[in-house]
Amino acid sequence: MLLNEYQKQQRTIEAQAAELTKQKLEIAELRQYVARIAELEKQTGRMATLLGRLEQKGVVATGGR
Repeated sequence: MLLNEYQKQQRTIEAQAAELTKQKLEIAELRQYVARIAELEKQTGRMATLLGRLEQKGVVATGGR
């Protein structure tokens, strides 16, 4: 009976370790997405600034903004 309990605990530990590994991979992937989103937000801000400058110079029509 003691052996059965030990084996049951080992299976539980192995399942938890596998789930933890899966979650770590998901977290790493999400961090990459967050970094990419931050990069795109910076790029969008720079583009908006540039567009504003071009509109001020009359190079680009405002387009109803």
